[in-house]
Amino acid sequence: MSGFNRIKTQVVRVLRENEKARNSDLWLIYLLIRKYYSKIFIPFEDFKKLPSFETITRIRRELQNSNPPIFPPTDPDVVKKRSEAQNQFTKRYRHV
Repeated sequence: MSGFNRIKTQVVRVLRENEKARNSDLWLIYLLIRKYYSKIFIPFEDFKKLPSFETITRIRRELQNSNPPIFPPTDPDVVKKRSEAQNQFTKRYRHV
């Protein structure tokens, strides 16, 4: 299994098991590292082995933006803020 597919499988498991991880990338990353890689305080040599935080959040976005969404956010405030951010982004870059 490629590194990306392995991380994707791990992200899916965390999102399935923990509703709060669907609403917070920081919580998702924290749980993923704790569950699959090490304790939060780790030597640098081990830290270098961790997946990119960007990859973790990119996979979460891909899953939640699929049609139909997989593991959608459950917090109404998160849904609202993400929708507002999307609208602002669209307005800002519509003519670029």
